[in-house]
Amino acid sequence: MNIRFKLYSYIITILFQVSVGLFSKELNSNKFINGSKIGDSKEHKEPQENSMPYNEKSWTEKSNNFKKIFIQDHFPYWNSKSFKGAKEFINDENKGLTLRAFNFNNYKSNKLTLYILHSSRPRNSNLIVLNPLNEEGLRDFLSFVTPAFKEHFKEYTLTEPNLKSFAQHQRMFSKFDWAMAYLIPSGLKNNYEISDKKNDKNTIQNFKITYDKCFIGDIRRSIQTLRNEAGFENVPLWIQAEKNMAAFSLYAGIFEQNIQRFDFYNLGSSNVFEHLLRNRKKSLNISNALSVAIENTNIILYEDAGTNWQDANSLAEKLGWKNRIKTREIPD
Repeated sequence: MNIRFKLYSYIITILFQVSVGLFSKELNSNKFINGSKIGDSKEHKEPQENSMPYNEKSWTEKSNNFKKIFIQDHFPYWNSKSFKGAKEFINDENKGLTLRAFNFNNYKSNKLTLYILHSSRPRNSNLIVLNPLNEEGLRDFLSFVTPAFKEHFKEYTLTEPNLKSFAQHQRMFSKFDWAMAYLIPSGLKNNYEISDKKNDKNTIQNFKITYDKCFIGDIRRSIQTLRNEAGFENVPLWIQAEKNMAAFSLYAGIFEQNIQRFDFYNLGSSNVFEHLLRNRKKSLNISNALSVAIENTNIILYEDAGTNWQDANSLAEKLGWKNRIKTREIPD
């Protein structure tokens, strides 16, 4: 079972504890640059990874350079135009919950699906949490959503419904005005089915390589859809993800504005670089990406990190960004 759902009660406790004071505080003003400027083909200098910036201004310049290189190496087709045209094809209520679903296109014009769950009470949400799903996450999502909305998921291979997890979600949504969004990234449905068929490892790995790089842009587009077309423009946004999807979410998040918090599980165990950046420059490795992100958001890492993120913490301390990155143990 996906770790996010193993830790369900623990996560809800943490969300409740921090929600009391979170929404009365604003993070430092965002200083992101948009996709079109980042993707310009102007010459750039290779950043020196190990040099510590003198001040916030020098770090902003350095982080912008990191992002320029990253886009030029991997995502030259990204742009900053406002995507429109998402289609809401589900808006249903059952057992105290509302399920909404949107189809929208990614940067490659492939169709993506974003599901949103919240209470059926006529109130506005005061928090939206985006969950970019991997194969395990998709299975768990289907297992707890189908007790109320099975008729909307006939295209998927369904497992036994998880009535306990469904009841936990019912209680959460009855107590808090939160919404949970679940992204089905490019190819995940097919990837999910291929894995189930017990193909040889090479077949599965080759299929994953085809899609992994797209996941970063998919997550960006899901954030844009939430903001521009799903009614969450001014609602605080958190992102939670696990392992490789945590890494993809981290990269996506540093190019989007107003993300208040990341919750990442076992980010250090991600093997994203084994195929995502093979034979490419690694100027924006995970540690540097964390350092870029903490300028504008808070990050909670659930893992035995050791000294994995020492550089990011040192940067935060030097530039006065206290408590922006925290590591918490994963409970048994």
